[in-house]
Amino acid sequence: MSGDAPVTIVIPCFNHGRFLADCVGSLERQTHRRWRAVVIDDASTDGETPALADAVRSDRVEVVHLAENMGRAGARNVGIERAESEAVMSLDADDKLEPEHLARTVPVLLSDPRCGIVYTDYEYFGARQGTARGKPFDRDLLYVDQYIFAGSLFRKSAFAKTPGYRSEFNIGNEDWDFWLSIVEAGYTASYVAEPLYAYRVHEGSWTSQPTLARAEKTRLSRELLRDMHIEGYRRSGKLRQFDRDTEVKDGRLRLLGGDPHGARRSLLRALGIAPLSLEPWPLLFRALVERPARTAGESR
Repeated sequence: MSGDAPVTIVIPCFNHGRFLADCVGSLERQTHRRWRAVVIDDASTDGETPALADAVRSDRVEVVHLAENMGRAGARNVGIERAESEAVMSLDADDKLEPEHLARTVPVLLSDPRCGIVYTDYEYFGARQGTARGKPFDRDLLYVDQYIFAGSLFRKSAFAKTPGYRSEFNIGNEDWDFWLSIVEAGYTASYVAEPLYAYRVHEGSWTSQPTLARAEKTRLSRELLRDMHIEGYRRSGKLRQFDRDTEVKDGRLRLLGGDPHGARRSLLRALGIAPLSLEPWPLLFRALVERPARTAGESR
């Protein structure tokens, strides 16, 4: 029965060993008992993670120490290849699962052979509180809205029909790329509308990076996503919307980072792509009146 089916949890870990006991502890509290975990120490350099990873080793938790850093995408792929179950998920070392997560998601995944992904809502904890909601599965919408979050359950047989997690996306959006690859392989996805994945927000989170650095990485990763899935974007009719959204996101981040000149360029490109779009206008007005932020050492 799918309710008793085994599931493998892949935990990539780079310098986050201090969170592993909490992460693995959330697995030990699962009401679905047939789980196995693979912790991938991605050649951590903090001097403590290798030992902390070994400390969570057990008959249900395998620990693999990589000799060279492979990035989150590569570390995930190593763990997935070691999975012996059809149901697999990747859980970041600083995150946790709510006790009912596997009991609510594994049966949904395995009850329909067409289903390649099962995803839930996020519950933020740590430096930020709140809930991020997903949306019911819509293949075309997925090309412009990453409503399937990282840390979702998927089939290993679906993974085998994709390039896996691609290292090119270590700058961001590796999860989005992976979900699109599964859907393009012919699978659907199912949404469990409950906050069952606990996402830790802390100083090392993506959102704490300097804003202009985030702008550069966001643009590069979105352009790469577009190129990797161009046929899907064309088929879905979402290519123009995606291109407009790329420019709007870049403009917004550049405004936040004190670069109104760069923001204006991006927002004007957005209007060139979609002249009737209303979203760029308020940001463009701000970019026209704001002055660039002073750099360190600049005189007043």
